[in-house]
Amino acid sequence: MGTLMITPIPHRRPFFDKLQTSTLKRRVRLARWLACVRGRNGAPVACRYFGADFIVMPGEVIGDEIAINRYEWWELTMMLKACRQCRADVFIDVGANIGLYTCVLGRAGAARKLLAFEPDGKNFARLSENLARNGLSGVTTARPVAVGAARGTASLIPGTPENSGLPKLGDDGVVSVDVIALDEELDIKTHMICIKIDVEGYELEVLAGAVNLFRSNGGYAQIECHGDKHAVEIAEIMNSYGWQFIDRYELNLLFARVIH
Repeated sequence: MGTLMITPIPHRRPFFDKLQTSTLKRRVRLARWLACVRGRNGAPVACRYFGADFIVMPGEVIGDEIAINRYEWWELTMMLKACRQCRADVFIDVGANIGLYTCVLGRAGAARKLLAFEPDGKNFARLSENLARNGLSGVTTARPVAVGAARGTASLIPGTPENSGLPKLGDDGVVSVDVIALDEELDIKTHMICIKIDVEGYELEVLAGAVNLFRSNGGYAQIECHGDKHAVEIAEIMNSYGWQFIDRYELNLLFARVIH
């Protein structure tokens, strides 16, 4: 076993991508103004990002950033590069939200199998809609569940109309959701996996339920962290599983591993 040599791309976005974002901002503002004039303010908006099609809600942070082709541009570019380089057998989207990563990687044919987990009901409905819009419903296993250390139930604090990326598990949650562990869902060995984990502070629990998955397989992982202490804890766990830290960008840590 060893390390998958994935060289991070520069964090700075190319000039022409920034120019495209600027142009899209003006188009989005115009579309909102016209919708308001026509009495359709707040209506869903169709857009395209990284070759995939999406329906987003205007005024919602993630949707607005997708519409102007800026949301997690660097992370998506790195994920696509990694999936293609390691010839991923499966892409696992933990905290899939409305399906951005799953749809982008699915449309690009970057992984043979796609798995998406999203416990927030409204987000899961939009995830399902976006999978259908991109012709990926039949090739994606999408589950309306949370991922943690073991099978059970937990309380979820739903996202808000302004930010669909905020659902989180906690004692003060208001919605009961099912929880699964990745080791119970995936019994694979010597595969190449690409995985994104974005669960608003519940990352350590996800990793605790994925010991065999990470120790038995190689590939590429993007894991959200919240502060330096959390980052160190995640890095120590991943290192104990045999994965090497590659880079850190904003809230996300990147890891890689190759198997022989």
